[in-house]
Amino acid sequence: DDPQCKVTRSTSQANAANLAPSFLRDIVGRYAGTRLGRQELDGELLPDQAQGYWTADLLERQRCTARPVLARVIVSLDPAVSAGARANACGIIVLGQAASGEAYVLADETRQGLTPLNWAHHVGAVYAQYGASLLVAEVNQGGGLVRDIILREFPHIEFMAVRAGVNKAQRAEPIAALYERGMVFHYGRFDALEDEMIRYCGSGASPDRLDALVWGLGELLLKPHAIAPQIRSL
Repeated sequence: DDPQCKVTRSTSQANAANLAPSFLRDIVGRYAGTRLGRQELDGELLPDQAQGYWTADLLERQRCTARPVLARVIVSLDPAVSAGARANACGIIVLGQAASGEAYVLADETRQGLTPLNWAHHVGAVYAQYGASLLVAEVNQGGGLVRDIILREFPHIEFMAVRAGVNKAQRAEPIAALYERGMVFHYGRFDALEDEMIRYCGSGASPDRLDALVWGLGELLLKPHAIAPQIRSL
C-alpha cells in the first residue's frame, strides 16, 4: 500500500526466449502447479506457510489401499553411526515404482539404537524380504564404512552411495512438490514417518525417516534415468 513502492510481476514463461530449453523442461516441468512453482515461476507473492512442506491433508490425499503392480523396489538408508538410546535412528524406507512412473512408500523399517552391524543385518533382511534391486545409502557420515559393512555381510546387494551437496531443505523441496503433483503415494499408514514430514519446516533436528525417504524418492523420480511419471489432474 506504500505509494512510493511500485510492484511489477513477470513469469518464467514470459521470459522463455531467454531461458535454456533444458531449464524449461526440467525446472518448469517439475514445479509447475505447486506452491513453490507459483512463487518462483509465476511471480506470485505468497505469505509464509505456517506449516511445513507436507500437510496431513496432502498425505491423506496421497494414501492408497490397493497394492500397485511395481516395476522396481528399492531400500533407502539414512545410517546411524552410533548406537544406544540417545543415538539417531537408522532411517530405513522401502519404496516402489509402478511402470507408469508413480512412486509408492511401502514400509518404514527404521530402527533405533542398533549397532552398525545390527542395522546392516536388518537392512539385508529388508532388502531380501521386499525383493529390492537397489540400496540407496547416505554416506555423509561414516563414509566408506557404510558401504563396507553392508557389502561385507551382503555382497549381493546392489549398493548406491549418495552424498549431500545441498542442505536438507533444498533436498526436501522437490520431493514435497512431487507429492503435490500426485506422483508419490503411501501404501498404508506410517505414523512416525508422517509425523516427521508434517513437522519438518526446513530446519531443526535431523529427521532420520524423512532423510531416507527423500534420498530414495530422489533416486526413483529425479534422476535422468527415472521413469517419467504420468501427471494426474488433481
